[in-house]
Amino acid sequence: MTLTDGFFLQQSVSSLVLEIYIRYMITLSHKVSVLIAGECTYSWVMKINTNVENGSHIAGASTVDQCKLACINNTSCTGFTVVLPNCWMSGPWSGQRNEGTAFGYVHVDLTRTCTGSESFL
Repeated sequence: MTLTDGFFLQQSVSSLVLEIYIRYMITLSHKVSVLIAGECTYSWVMKINTNVENGSHIAGASTVDQCKLACINNTSCTGFTVVLPNCWMSGPWSGQRNEGTAFGYVHVDLTRTCTGSESFL
């Protein structure tokens, strides 16, 4: 789950549905931006012997499917590195990408495409 600017909470449980929770703002002069989402599709590309430094360990994830779900549920996630039973999420906070030189590691890149529109309250 992700809280963005205190205005909406977006949770992606599956690749088909996003649930939106809107926080009511008391200040009348403040516009609240709300994403009215439709469907999301997720594409994955696997890179052998590749990792991304400074990944965030995904506690409790011990399968590739659990790593994928954790990545989908974090809107900042751009992929994950896996050496089962562990995986590390990457995103804007991550460091250098070691493509083809991190033997024994597999990095999985995520491309997320969501439809929807933005509305102002």
